[in-house]
Amino acid sequence: MKLAPPITAFVLFIALCISATYWTLRLIEAPQRMTAAPPLSDLRLPELGSAAGLLGGQASFSIAGNIQLKGVVVAGDPSESVAILA
Repeated sequence: MKLAPPITAFVLFIALCISATYWTLRLIEAPQRMTAAPPLSDLRLPELGSAAGLLGGQASFSIAGNIQLKGVVVAGDPSESVAILA
């Protein structure tokens, strides 16, 4: 029981330090500025040709009907990876 008062004082001192640090940081932080989202009229969809260029394809597309992606096999060598279509 002789250690209870010093331990209690130490714990309270640590709590005081944490509280003082928290409130000091809250008082000196910069105020948050409100930002607005861009209007929906300014948003444009990316062109499909640019997406094809990123994925290694060509900008011209031919649409085929009723094709479903069934699975993808990813290999360590990218030339050995395949997509399973039905």
